[in-house]
Amino acid sequence: PYAETIVTLEGDLNTDNGSNIGVYYKRGRRAKYFIKKFAGGFTKTTDRKRVTVEHKNGSRVGTRNYVLFKVYPKVSKGSKIIVKSKKSSFSNAKTKSKIDIDVFLEKLITRATAILSLVVFYKIATTQ
Repeated sequence: PYAETIVTLEGDLNTDNGSNIGVYYKRGRRAKYFIKKFAGGFTKTTDRKRVTVEHKNGSRVGTRNYVLFKVYPKVSKGSKIIVKSKKSSFSNAKTKSKIDIDVFLEKLITRATAILSLVVFYKIATTQ
């Protein structure tokens, strides 16, 4: 009976050891309340737009994003609050683009060197 009244928080939480947290359900509260009150709030890398609540029956409800504010999903008994990190999606994109730029520059320099070498060899061959 006690497990049914526990709300689990997992993901990018502001906790010391970074593990999941189980807290008692409090009626009428939204996900943001549990994150701020029990998980120490959001971190710098938390993607606040992607906070999701998974209910006991398996349904998932995400944060609704409006222009000036966000409405976090309501929590029920036995729910799981999943806090996503924007760090993983941004770091992969930055790494890929950096590698692509490095490869592009390497190929550009190699081709420019080859073309200039051919021009120099041609000039040397035609002057003598």
